[in-house]
This record gives sequence, C-alpha cells and structure tokens, in this order.
Amino acid sequence: MLLQLTGLPLDTAVANVWWFLQFVTNQWDVNKVKAEYSYKDKCFLNVQIEKYGSNHLNDVLYTVYLLNISELLPEILTSISSCFTKAIRNSKEQFAKEIIDSQVIVDMIILKSFIFYSDEIKKDEKLINAYEDILLALTEIRNEKAAVLLDEFRIH
Repeated sequence: MLLQLTGLPLDTAVANVWWFLQFVTNQWDVNKVKAEYSYKDKCFLNVQIEKYGSNHLNDVLYTVYLLNISELLPEILTSISSCFTKAIRNSKEQFAKEIIDSQVIVDMIILKSFIFYSDEIKKDEKLINAYEDILLALTEIRNEKAAVLLDEFRIH
C-alpha cells in the first residue's frame, strides 16, 4: 500500500488510505444480503460444486457461505455431500484439516439443515442420503455435533 501511495498528492493518498481502512474494517453480515435463487440456479451450482469442489473444499464452503447458505439449502446438500465423500476418500487427514478450518460454516450448514429444513429433507430420498452422508463424513473425523444430529435426524 505504501508503495502505491508514494508520489501521489497528499489528498489523493489520504483518500486512498481512507478507502482502504473502510474496506478492510467494514464487516458485513451475509445473511442480511437479499439473495434468491431459482431451482435452476441451485442445480447449476450443484453441478459446478460437484465438478470442482472436492479439491477446493474450503473455497467451496466459503463460497456457499457468501452466496447465503439459507437461500441455497436444502438443495445444495447434494453437492456438498459429493465433495465431502470425494475429499474424505482422497485424504481423511486433509479432509479433517479443511473441515476444522471451515468449522463455523460447516456447523451453519448442518444445523440450519436440521433446524429449518428437516421436514423438507425427509420428503426427498436424495436429500436424506446427502444430509446423512455429510453427517457420516463428519462423524468419521470425530465431529460430535454431527453424530448427535445424525441420531436426532434418524429418530425424529
């Protein structure tokens, strides 16, 4: 940043620093951003995530978060399940590391799915399998929340 400011007039440099500070320090809540996705949009995202996601799990999870998880659920579970299955098959240790790095987002996905979309998930065999596969993959790396949710999902 300093190299970019060298040689600029003082008012321009101050404006650039001010913009940079606003950009860096400005926190925004993704859930407050209005986003609506059609079923066709969700299908497109599922295809892209299934195709490229298993090798870039953290990026996929962060992208799903930025696109507003609540708006993508429950349909997005199928591609997340596919990514988890491929990633854990490739390297369980790497999968565990990536899940730990994105734990907050993973927790949002599994908890929101259970709390808000459980009934909708239970109406579709594909979604049931996807959600259970996600939870099973997480239990393989000793995620206790996933184990509890899996038991509760199957019981109720």
